[in-house]
Amino acid sequence: MVGMEGNDLLAELDAFLAEHEAELIDFRRDLHAHPELAYNEHRTTRRVALRLAAAGLRPVILPKGTGLLVDIGSEQVPYAERPVVALRADLDALPMVDDKDVPYRSTVPDVCHACGHDVHTTVLLGAGLFLAQQAAEGLLPGRVRLIFQPAEEAAGGALDVLAAGGIASVGRIFALHCDPRLDAGLRVGRNRHTNSLMRLMRTICGTTWRSRMIASTTRFISRCWSRQTF
Repeated sequence: MVGMEGNDLLAELDAFLAEHEAELIDFRRDLHAHPELAYNEHRTTRRVALRLAAAGLRPVILPKGTGLLVDIGSEQVPYAERPVVALRADLDALPMVDDKDVPYRSTVPDVCHACGHDVHTTVLLGAGLFLAQQAAEGLLPGRVRLIFQPAEEAAGGALDVLAAGGIASVGRIFALHCDPRLDAGLRVGRNRHTNSLMRLMRTICGTTWRSRMIASTTRFISRCWSRQTF
């Protein structure tokens, strides 16, 4: 598949996943072991911000101290004329007991990532790292904003994102939600936009489910840009 500015996106993704897959799995498991409730996601926010900064990006933490935004890509003409594409994930955990018997089970009493926000955060981080790599090589034809929303479970974090200008200049915004009840590779959707995205969540030999989600996100962005739908 030839994508961003004619480069072989599948080959680029394969190389990225081969290099970063183990890191992303470890990152997700670390978040799972250290869950934080709504508006208390300080450690999670800090970890994400530090990793993005290490990739040469400039994350901006929201005023309340949890959640962050970061833009990737060029603001120069002709790409400045294109609306920003936003990718969104949620950070917070739930007030629940983690009764799993795994090495990365929650270390916080009565708090657990039972809704998959640790996965969502890691998927968005991985997509951001790949897109940052593409941008650094001059291969990202536009600008992407990563939105790491705090307090999704408290139903207030989205308002903080809006107040901080999180969707200013945004023309499209996308998100994924994992569901451990579904087999890897199975797609579901409620409308044509969701179905278009989920159709890209197909099996890629040699990668994990989380990595497939990362690959799907970046492929979707590339496909929309190539069709000038953004």
